[in-house]
Amino acid sequence: MAETPTDPPTAALPAAMKAAQSEALTAINASLQDLRTRFDGTDEDSYATRLELRNHISDLADAANAIGRPSGSRINLGRTVTDDGYDPEAAAADRDSGIEHVSAADQARQRHDTMIGLLTPTIDSLRAAGFTVDTKLTFVEPPEYREYQDMAASDARTSATQEALKQIEQSAPRLQGSDPKFANALQNLVRQGSDLDQQWQPAFQHKVAYALQDLEKTPVGPVTLSGESRAEMTRLAASAPGLENERMLALMNATASIAGNRGLIREIRITGADIGLQTDQNTQEVESRIAALENKVRLAPQPSQPTQSAGNNASDASAGETRAGREQPTASERNAVQDVLSKMEQVYPLVLSADPTLAERLERAILQAKDPNLSTQPDFRHGIAYTLQDLEKRVVPLALSQETRNEMSRLAGSAPGLENNRMLALMSTTASIGSQAAINEIRKLAGAIGRQADQEKPDIHEKIDALETKVRLAAGPSPTADEGTQSPPGERQPAGNGVNGTRQPASGGGNAGAQNGGQQPQIYYPRSVLDTILSGLRMSGHSNGAPPPGQPAETPMADRLAAFEKRTQDERDEGTLRGAIKSGRAALDALQAFNYGEGAAVMSRIHEAAKSDPGGLPAVLSEMRDGGRFADLRGQFNTALEKDRGLANAYDKAAAALGSYGTHRSTAQEILSRRSDLGAINARFEQMDAEIGEAAAATPSRNDGRSMFDDLAKKAAELLQRAVDAVKAAFTGSPTATSQPTASPSMSP
Repeated sequence: MAETPTDPPTAALPAAMKAAQSEALTAINASLQDLRTRFDGTDEDSYATRLELRNHISDLADAANAIGRPSGSRINLGRTVTDDGYDPEAAAADRDSGIEHVSAADQARQRHDTMIGLLTPTIDSLRAAGFTVDTKLTFVEPPEYREYQDMAASDARTSATQEALKQIEQSAPRLQGSDPKFANALQNLVRQGSDLDQQWQPAFQHKVAYALQDLEKTPVGPVTLSGESRAEMTRLAASAPGLENERMLALMNATASIAGNRGLIREIRITGADIGLQTDQNTQEVESRIAALENKVRLAPQPSQPTQSAGNNASDASAGETRAGREQPTASERNAVQDVLSKMEQVYPLVLSADPTLAERLERAILQAKDPNLSTQPDFRHGIAYTLQDLEKRVVPLALSQETRNEMSRLAGSAPGLENNRMLALMSTTASIGSQAAINEIRKLAGAIGRQADQEKPDIHEKIDALETKVRLAAGPSPTADEGTQSPPGERQPAGNGVNGTRQPASGGGNAGAQNGGQQPQIYYPRSVLDTILSGLRMSGHSNGAPPPGQPAETPMADRLAAFEKRTQDERDEGTLRGAIKSGRAALDALQAFNYGEGAAVMSRIHEAAKSDPGGLPAVLSEMRDGGRFADLRGQFNTALEKDRGLANAYDKAAAALGSYGTHRSTAQEILSRRSDLGAINARFEQMDAEIGEAAAATPSRNDGRSMFDDLAKKAAELLQRAVDAVKAAFTGSPTATSQPTASPSMSP
């Protein structure tokens, strides 16, 4: 069990904080002593009670360590838990036992809540003394999921980098006359990119994106890239490896609109890369550096007209960013923001207790409000409205004047520069959506669209299509049209309650300012599936195939269904591949656990025999049978399996895990064979296949004269054999793979 700290409280703390710290440790030590006494007095047959007490003791001891060794005035009582998701096998086992299934994530949450509940008086005392106590419980995805996502993203970045390098190589010579220094730098970058290993490096990928951004500001103009590559290059150019600080990311994004000042752009990029290397990216020193850069950017001369380009060019985003960034707050906005900040600051203790993550957002907002330059930015004002909306839904409603309430509703229902009606309608639904993840995704897309000059491009509407589907799943039926008009029970609300048959929002969400002589702009709510089908039927009545007047053009139904089916299939593929990676790790771990753990003694005798046999380990395993040269080893192996229960369990676990991986691997190969965008994932499988194949070929089967490898299904065996042969070829310099797999890989002991 964990032990409590014996170190004295930190000497640098003020007297009041040291006293509170000492009192907290004394109280926890007393509780620990009581729990240990109860644990020692609990009968060993009371397994559940002893396990619960053991967990309490371990958690309190960890809390005592955190309190005894704070980071300055910050005490971290939070936990990070890996959420493996729903486990059908565990659920089935619980059902068979007649008990209610509780997922591992829920168990972790209950355990953490119990620990925080026990410590609530202590935490309150520490906070009253001036400590900041973090009690957040964070769930993270399992490693194999993050690995899969990283590999898929790496494939996309690498493909975009390769395409951008080709365009840079073709364009660089055109700058030799006007800018030879820059042209030479571009050609040098292309030479570096000829090394395939470089193309996989994040730092190099960002460097290529920076070069492409700078190139397109020259007379050469925009180059031709695919939509996917353009999006990746734009994203890379607006960031730096490891960079998470939001203010610095905003500056990186602004480099697209800074013209004729490469020195300033270079300074921004160097600063972004430096901050990206830091563990804590929100220190006072970091914020000061960013503030100085922000001031330089504000003072830098702006181009008289943003660069425009045909097609999918990042300059669209630049123009939108420039337009959105120049919105100045009105008097009513300034007053509303100040009023809301004051009210939210008053309920900060409640927010901290109910939602630490939201409390961190509120802390940042309060600090940013003290910067007069930052507090005038549109992103800041909309961010305050978003925070208010989330706070009132998740913690407590605030008493606000009607004027302030209207202003905040307007800001919360929009984003800087946003003019796309469909996206405005989605933003207006955030007030009624319960899923925070869906809300965050809506706001993120709204902010990105608001930075675009052309907000009606097909790719934007495709993204909105996908998001509307998610919103319908998260929020249920679409909101009713008129707040004051209710349909009779059982009667469907008509779709055409507003102008030109469109639905109007219930409240003042979105950019509802006076336009066109005071008329409200037409805003379209996301429609139900039935609405879409009826729309398709109605549209067939128009001879020219055009939509009814005043209604946005629809993406063809067939195309939308095809896109939806592709997304669904891709998601299924990703789930299958993640499951196969997880299964492979389990198989390799189980094989190694047997060979180097429970089965180490009997396996060492087999390996000793292989050292003196010309045929090596495969020959020894094939002769471990009745009448074979190593029949005695077979007998010893069988006896060990019969008499040593621990060894037998480890062996059976390895065999079952290997068989499971064989099944998963065959299914995964079908996906990899029909998709060309998963190169990194395919390479990871090949590496895993080689490791598992070698381990399986070195482990005896329960069947005489065979290895575990021989027990695999044919298709899985072929895949593993191919991977082992590839590894051998890499070391010997000549291929050894054959058209038919051998009985087992020929590997030296």
